[in-house]
Amino acid sequence: MKRRQHSQKGCGSELQSIRNTHMSHVLKPWRIALPQTRLLCIFFAACFAPIVPAFADDAGISVTGVGVAKGQPSVVEIGARLIGEGDLAADASVKYNDLRKKAVAALDALKDPYLSIEFGGPSVGLAPDPGAPMRLMQGIATDNAKRRVQVSEQVKLVLKGVEKLEKDRLIAAVLKVIDTARDAGLVLSDAPSNYIQMQLRAQSGQSGDTIVVFKIPDRTELETQAYEKAVANARARAERIAKLSGVKLGRVSSVQDQGILPEGNSTQSLIAAVYGSAPSAPAPETKEVESSALTEIPVTVRLTVKFEIEKQ
Repeated sequence: MKRRQHSQKGCGSELQSIRNTHMSHVLKPWRIALPQTRLLCIFFAACFAPIVPAFADDAGISVTGVGVAKGQPSVVEIGARLIGEGDLAADASVKYNDLRKKAVAALDALKDPYLSIEFGGPSVGLAPDPGAPMRLMQGIATDNAKRRVQVSEQVKLVLKGVEKLEKDRLIAAVLKVIDTARDAGLVLSDAPSNYIQMQLRAQSGQSGDTIVVFKIPDRTELETQAYEKAVANARARAERIAKLSGVKLGRVSSVQDQGILPEGNSTQSLIAAVYGSAPSAPAPETKEVESSALTEIPVTVRLTVKFEIEKQ
């Protein structure tokens, strides 16, 4: 009898041990998940907190002010290339020089007072081989000894001081320059000259086939106007919030500049909203803004302004 009771107690303790082990396995994922959940909550709170456009606390009222200033482009750039090719380097050089003289003479004959030609300097290399990619995929080496020599130069056909011209007249002048350049043997191309320009064009939604770019060389004046509008916009929003909250708006206690925002790219705007910072602004060495369309070019400024609340 005692042996049976002892056996029953042993079975009971083993059963309890199994239950405890099972419950620990059931609860273990929750123990792991809870810290992860807390981390996720903190992460999303940090990410989406900057999206809130305004808030009020004991220290004051913080708002985001946006200012947009627009200006007419004053410069038109048409990208082109001079290319001379030959089996011998001397042949390529002769063709390049002949083409350069022909293009300059044809463009000068237009007698357009707004037109100027900017040369980027010649470069020498091997001409592109159309069959090279296919041979590379097939594991066949390219014989560079048979490739032609190429002398090329990047050329910009620039129309300056055109902001006061009527659109129809300006477009007609641009098309005339394009036709003349093509007839003279220039290859139309407007590849970005640096990484910053490539970024700006990608952010503004310009395609790789763009050959004409409309520019404002210096955006300083537009920036000043945009900042003034951003400050006024922030004050108007803060006053509205103060009125609804039953308090009186005080002086500005701090201003955070979020930079110059690019236009025409929703992805960049979303990143700016989620992370509370503007996308990479143009480098200090360039103040120009550009567009692939003949229209007013916007400069957008975003500021975070904090106002004190006057004590009553």
